Amino acid sequence: VAVIALRALAMNPNVRVNRYQSNATRTDILYELDGNTSGVRPGGLGYQLKKAYEALKLDTQGLDRVCLSCNNRGVRYKAV
Repeated sequence: VAVIALRALAMNPNVRVNRYQSNATRTDILYELDGNTSGVRPGGLGYQLKKAYEALKLDTQGLDRVCLSCNNRGVRYKAV
């Protein structure tokens, strides 16, 4: 959620603020999202989100696709 919200903030134009507030610049927000794009090592919130998705593992070993006791139509697998 934070990655999507920050990406939306980066793409919106600046707004007026009073003397107690400050706008984050587009480059600062994109640096937090994408990290140093000219560097060798990846970083940023986008990279951390990608690593979290890669670490997520779903075990479907005990599920029988053809026959379930309560639902005779089986299990449907779909892309998210």
